Amino acid sequence: MMEYICGTAGGSKRVQPFEDPFLVPGRTLLVPGRTLLVPGRTLLVPGRTLLVPGRTLLVPGRTLLVPGRMAVSTLRGLLNTTLHSEVLTEFVLTASLFVPLSVSLCLSLSLCLSFCLSLCLSLLLSLSLSLSLSLALSLALSLSLSLSLFVSLSLSLFVSLSVSLSLSLSLSLSLSLSLSLSQETITMAMLTTLLLLSAVFALGDAKGSRDCDRRACPPGWPSDSTHCYHYVPIMATWPEAERKCLLLGGNLASVHSLPQYRFLQSVIRNSTRKVQRTWIGANDAIKEGLWLWSDGSRFNYQNWAPGQPSNSDHFVVKDNTNSREHCMEMNYGGTILSPD
Repeated sequence: MMEYICGTAGGSKRVQPFEDPFLVPGRTLLVPGRTLLVPGRTLLVPGRTLLVPGRTLLVPGRTLLVPGRMAVSTLRGLLNTTLHSEVLTEFVLTASLFVPLSVSLCLSLSLCLSFCLSLCLSLLLSLSLSLSLSLALSLALSLSLSLSLFVSLSLSLFVSLSVSLSLSLSLSLSLSLSLSLSQETITMAMLTTLLLLSAVFALGDAKGSRDCDRRACPPGWPSDSTHCYHYVPIMATWPEAERKCLLLGGNLASVHSLPQYRFLQSVIRNSTRKVQRTWIGANDAIKEGLWLWSDGSRFNYQNWAPGQPSNSDHFVVKDNTNSREHCMEMNYGGTILSPD
């Protein structure tokens, strides 16, 4: 078991803060390969297509949106259409109510006029008749005519009132229906506008996340302009060291040039104030003699000492005591490893 150094490509991955999550008591370890959920961010509505960063948002059945352009014209058109339809509906309902009321009023006036005429006729008849019998007959006739006219007038008034009540009920139902429809239209317009604005904000968040990915290494992670490194002063086996580097967002460090090798030595010396034996990311676990870096990069640089890989003060093969894997360490023997 020995200490180790982690590395990751600068800006290509999200690197966790300088504090090691496995060093802080009570901190839950992250699961490698899982994407972290951002607290407070609303989940996507089921059935909607996921947003692709950098692409223009497509809303099914809607016109293409230009990012940053407000949807005020769409809402204004919907509101104007709704107001025009409401005015037309109120005009038609008013006209349909006015016609039957006018007819019923004319009918009532005609009945009143006929009643007055019949009454005048009965009076004239009563005056023209000279005898009491004729007077009685004329009075009976006038009373019968008056009674018949009163009954007809009552019936006509009842019919007109029932028609007016039915028209009033239909008008109120129509108005309530039109108001509910207009309210639903306005609600849909507001929801559409909110969805459009949410999409614009989501595109802005995606652009911001891409800008965050291009940031430099976090504090405590020295950089050689291509990679970020972090020395961990904890004794661990090679598999344990690789797992903890994965939790930090990287892998055990890989070496691809002599300047990079010397930079790793300087990182170790600055952290420990000495030349410390340290795990790096090469192993031949898949096939004996086939060396691979744990971050998947090419094994294109070798700094073996004479007679290696075995024991040397350069790259050293170290047997893992818990298995038969061969893993690589640097600074074996406690000397400066890069040749002059």
